[in-house]
Amino acid sequence: MTRRIFCGNLNFNTTAQSLGQLFESVGVVQNATIVSRFNKSLGYGFVEMASDTEAQYAASALNGQELDGRVLIVELAHSAEERKDLKKERRMLGMTASAINRRKRDAFKRHAGKNAPQSPIRVYMGNLPDRIEERHLLEAFKDMAVTEVMIAKKPGGKPMGHAFVSFLTHEDQLKALAMNGYLIIGKNLVTIEPAKVPGIF
Repeated sequence: MTRRIFCGNLNFNTTAQSLGQLFESVGVVQNATIVSRFNKSLGYGFVEMASDTEAQYAASALNGQELDGRVLIVELAHSAEERKDLKKERRMLGMTASAINRRKRDAFKRHAGKNAPQSPIRVYMGNLPDRIEERHLLEAFKDMAVTEVMIAKKPGGKPMGHAFVSFLTHEDQLKALAMNGYLIIGKNLVTIEPAKVPGIF
């Protein structure tokens, strides 16, 4: 069990104070934080409750609740083992463009055809502009329950032009897929397609 709770799909104007006040309605809050970059919210945060029991209750009671006009995604934070798996996936996304493309080509050869396994909640986005940030993707999918955004970057930190976005439900994934060709940052027509299930490439 864990006392730490993940809160996603936050309004970019939501503060740690207002997030903490919401959770105080269901238990004792030890700490509330908003994850930000360059002083701008990334649309998610964490709340630490006083006990495992309170954390579990809060996650159940507040998931789907509205705060500052956004429907929250509230769940218990990942365990150490789950975080290790996520770090492994992020390291994969930090590889050079040539290595990524090689793996994609190999994966296509291994899993080509109509029966290729696809994730029911995750999408692959291509043709993203060089200055893409997580907040741009969260804004594009603001009407859907986004659980994770992973932008592939070169070792120096520059975006590689593609990303993966995960949603809470398959219905939200279908809505995202319907946005194929979406114009982002007023410039690029984005390619959106179902992602392979984790571990395929």
